[in-house]
Amino acid sequence: SIIPPTGNYTLPDSGISIYSVFRPMQFISGDLYDFFMIDNHQLLIAIGDVSGRGIPAALFMGVAHTYIRNFSSEKKANDIVNKVNKELCINNSNQFFLTLFLGILDIKKGILNYCNAGHAPTFWLSTNGKVKELGDQHGLPPGLYPDRNYQDTTISISKGDTLILYTDGITEHINETGEFYGVDNFYKLFDQMKGMSPEEISGLIMKDVDNYGG
Repeated sequence: SIIPPTGNYTLPDSGISIYSVFRPMQFISGDLYDFFMIDNHQLLIAIGDVSGRGIPAALFMGVAHTYIRNFSSEKKANDIVNKVNKELCINNSNQFFLTLFLGILDIKKGILNYCNAGHAPTFWLSTNGKVKELGDQHGLPPGLYPDRNYQDTTISISKGDTLILYTDGITEHINETGEFYGVDNFYKLFDQMKGMSPEEISGLIMKDVDNYGG
């Protein structure tokens, strides 16, 4: 209940649609995602994965989620992650850490400023059919070293482009022979995604992952 309910979201007058899927391996998960408007034209999107499992990981996730919201007024991805990291390192005797992708999208200009702190690359599907991995690594997962400073990257996205954010629950899904789903299987789906809505894309991915797992 800490994170947004799964399903469809549309930001009025923005042309932006979001569809989220959250399916824990067990009842409690350390994964997080969030999206909310910082102001009238800037949308924050975040996805992360806490080390470990169960209640301790979920509690750490809740703390990280709170810090992300508290520091969102910084309005720059690396500044937010810098502050989140410093706070997560305080009294972290269990040495939990959090892989995190955090982006700020200017919905008027189509400018995305993002910081990837040890998380899986986000896929960027452009309207011309090209696929790019936002694979820049801007630092280690937050929660490990309080004195580390994070960098960021800024890109311009166009109307009709799609961003796919995910955790390793997808890529590390195992089939009956013990092999991971991996990233290569994503690339087999991209051609089918052209013209699909976010909900249809999510359904396609989840169906393929479930079929892979047997």
